[in-house]
Amino acid sequence: DDPVASTDLANLTELTLADFESTVTADGIVYAEVRYAPELSTQAGLSLDDVMLAWLDGFEEGMRRAAAAGRDRFVLGTVAVQPHAAAS
Repeated sequence: DDPVASTDLANLTELTLADFESTVTADGIVYAEVRYAPELSTQAGLSLDDVMLAWLDGFEEGMRRAAAAGRDRFVLGTVAVQPHAAAS
């Protein structure tokens, strides 16, 4: 396990979701659904808890950006369980 790669993946996950939320807000999209299988990110060395925290932090940052732009948002995310993936 490479701790630098794990940190990079957590940061990338957070930034990607924050940017997604900012983009859909700026585009005036009312409903967007995000589906994610967090077990797939554990293969890069992150724990399942770390993956989910990065995911949630990204959405929270996106909502902060939306609020700063004068647009309140509610985000719906769906987490998919991968029964064939090893639990961490």
